Amino acid sequence: MPQPSITLYIPGLFAAAAEPAQLTALLKELPFDDLMALELLLARAQQQRGEHSGIEQTLFTLFGIPAAAGDWPVAAVTRLIDGGTADGHYWLRADPVHMQPSHDQVIMAGNQQLNVSGAEMAQLRDEFNQLCRDDGLQLETPVNQRWYLRVERAPQITTIPLPMVVGQNIYPHLPQGVEGLYWNKLLSEVQMLFYGSSVNQRRRQQGLPEINSLWFWGGGQLPAVNSITTPWQQLWSNELLSRGLARLTQIKTSSLPATGEEWLEQATVAGHHLVVLDGMRQRYNQPEELIQWHGVVQELNQSWFVPLLAALKSGDLSEISLISDGHHFQLNRKQLGRWWQRRRPFSRYL
Repeated sequence: MPQPSITLYIPGLFAAAAEPAQLTALLKELPFDDLMALELLLARAQQQRGEHSGIEQTLFTLFGIPAAAGDWPVAAVTRLIDGGTADGHYWLRADPVHMQPSHDQVIMAGNQQLNVSGAEMAQLRDEFNQLCRDDGLQLETPVNQRWYLRVERAPQITTIPLPMVVGQNIYPHLPQGVEGLYWNKLLSEVQMLFYGSSVNQRRRQQGLPEINSLWFWGGGQLPAVNSITTPWQQLWSNELLSRGLARLTQIKTSSLPATGEEWLEQATVAGHHLVVLDGMRQRYNQPEELIQWHGVVQELNQSWFVPLLAALKSGDLSEISLISDGHHFQLNRKQLGRWWQRRRPFSRYL
């Protein structure tokens, strides 16, 4: 009887630090103990090295959707999960954010702590649409962290995903391209509009972070998938874009199990299963953040790689693939038995 195979996509597993010296110092203080399962997989698997792509590009590629000119159309896809319908419009993510001026920079704080209420979303949406009613722009605010901007025609710009900008100076990451000037001017107008809104006046009085800008990114039209076939029998993920791509390509989707053992109990159908573990996608640069990353790696080893390798050894699993940060490892039962391929410390792969 055919057994299932699993592909784990774990962005950030091998890309812990922007400064290698910081990581080297950390590993001397906090050596990786008891990572036998993960190290065994890495040592005995067939390895391919490719481009270190962002999570958006990797997910579109995994679902067999070819690149389009400009951005990957993240907004049109995630909008499917946020209540939107499939249409031919061009959509941009226009996420509400808080930015912090700092000397000659403006630092992106993001929106994880904003807790935008329904009333605030509706008011800012209406004020924006009033401002831009003659520009062919229409803002939708379905959920408090993800807003969507419908554009009458495809703008000639390229943008940077919001998660890549959090904690950074925004200026190098503003929209670029032939129409970049228009969109940067619009951003300034939005900031002035939101500053004067009674929404932010109340927030200032209450000591809450202001919703003082939008971030435009991930523009495009919904990809045509009639001629696309994906290899996946099922997606297991809580990550929004992957769930949107699964809906677009009509792939069965389930929530992410807590452990590999739980997944093995639930994955009863043969075929290729894609599991997205995106809890490490944030940037880990500061020492305390690297310590957090170190702990997540050890937890992944115990909760996922230990039971998956046991299942591969017993024949309950036909293959394990691991994709992360330009690395692709593929391991089957025969390769697992190659005892002469000794495992190396995980730090050697970083």
